[in-house]
Amino acid sequence: LGLCRSEMIMEKIYLANLQIKNLRLENSHVRKIEIHGCNLLDCDLSLTVTAGEVTIIGSRLENVQLGVFTMVATVQDCQLINCNLRVVEELFVSDSELDSCTFKGSDEDRKDRQFICAVFQTSELHGDVTLPFDKVVCEKTYFHGKLLKMTK
Repeated sequence: LGLCRSEMIMEKIYLANLQIKNLRLENSHVRKIEIHGCNLLDCDLSLTVTAGEVTIIGSRLENVQLGVFTMVATVQDCQLINCNLRVVEELFVSDSELDSCTFKGSDEDRKDRQFICAVFQTSELHGDVTLPFDKVVCEKTYFHGKLLKMTK
């Protein structure tokens, strides 16, 4: 499924209670992306997409590349497996499980940003994790892996 393959500006992309495989989003600007109660598999929200905010609630994402250039990303009550989250300024994760996830792209976006922050609340991170953030706040968060690396 290809969504927005041409240059488009949209107010919001709202996905709710869907099962989607192979979703592609490219060359777009969206003020807000919301994903609620979805099951996404093998999807790619490309590096050429910008969004003011990305919110993912009550969803399961597997092999999803969230390369979207966004200031704020919120993940709540989710399961993410083998995903990449690109974070420019703020990441909020609560009541979620991240398994073998990465945060690639966050360092490259640092040029114009002074501070990148991640907050993990009541969550579990499985596998080796590299956190490219200036500030990390963890509350009731468990890391299950052999390596936890802080790059800043």
